[in-house]
Amino acid sequence: MIYSTDKKQNVEIVIKERSGSRQIRVPWLPEEVEYGGGNTIRATYDILDRGPVDVPTGEDLATISWSSIFPGGLRTDENLLHGQWYHPRYYHKIIIDWKNNGTPLNVMLTGYPININVVLDKYSAKAGGPFGDWEYKIAFVEDREVVVKSSTVKRQTKKTITYTLKKGDTLWKIAQKYLGAGSKWKTIYNANKTIIEQQAKKHGKKSSDNGKWLYPGVKITIPQ
Repeated sequence: MIYSTDKKQNVEIVIKERSGSRQIRVPWLPEEVEYGGGNTIRATYDILDRGPVDVPTGEDLATISWSSIFPGGLRTDENLLHGQWYHPRYYHKIIIDWKNNGTPLNVMLTGYPININVVLDKYSAKAGGPFGDWEYKIAFVEDREVVVKSSTVKRQTKKTITYTLKKGDTLWKIAQKYLGAGSKWKTIYNANKTIIEQQAKKHGKKSSDNGKWLYPGVKITIPQ
């Protein structure tokens, strides 16, 4: 589309490499640039009329896109051309290279609050028309570090009590004192089965008879 641009607006769109020297000053301004924050908030910037500006406030990655032309060499309305004229193939080659390499870019739209780091998301172009124009569509997505906030989960660790057996101790009494019920004696036995059985055999017993035979001075653990 051919249209007149108010030069007082001083609107420019510049795409440049963040770690290189190449940049594109968009030669033919689009009628509008669509800028949004993902799928939640979207805003349309009217280049011609300089309408209200709505800035996304969500945390989604922003997107920016537009459709325009790379003007052909037969155009006579040079007053609408921004900057020096280059053949459409010049722009096409750079953009394809950026897309293929995932080049980190920056898009700045002067006169609007748009100056963001991006990567090229979509690009398509076709040549045609009497002036040799190339029509194209281009879209970028914000390139920012995503910070994932992790919550600290406190894990409850199982505490144990070390207890030294005394004369007259039974697992029932110990369970009653430390676990609140004598019937939980087997919990203590299972936690100390190896040492209890070793001590029983050491004292000439075939087994401890499920903890019946206990010996003073032996240290056991009481799980909580």
